Amino acid sequence: LTDPPAGLAVTELFEDPLVLVLPRAHALAQGAEVAWRPLRHDRLVLFASGSVSELAGPASARFARIEGEPLRVRHSETLYGCVRGGLALGLMPRLYTTHLSDPELVVRPLVRPLIERRIALLQRPGPQRSEAAERFALHLRASLSPGRRG
Repeated sequence: LTDPPAGLAVTELFEDPLVLVLPRAHALAQGAEVAWRPLRHDRLVLFASGSVSELAGPASARFARIEGEPLRVRHSETLYGCVRGGLALGLMPRLYTTHLSDPELVVRPLVRPLIERRIALLQRPGPQRSEAAERFALHLRASLSPGRRG
């Protein structure tokens, strides 16, 4: 967050990089990672709202020089369907792919440059409204704070 809302405490938890979701048979799926530049001839599919559009739009224009407009979807399963069907390559945060177990799809880090979104906990300073909320916030800060994620 560049400017957190007034009256909220911000605890940075971790950085979540953008990744590429590809059909297993795609040529770019054979490497351990994918650079932006080889994407110039591919169509992308990404979420219609949220931080991915804000991060990916300028990056794809600058580093891959992708000319076509990306497909925009609202749900992960729709994005995966577009990739499975060969319509586009999926661009999304790594966090969204944690439980992807589809033998037809692979996830590759997107590099040169690595683009990440910051994940943070926002809360009002002072005691929380419930003990459960306070315990949850303490758990998040302890387990996901910078330096604790691999």
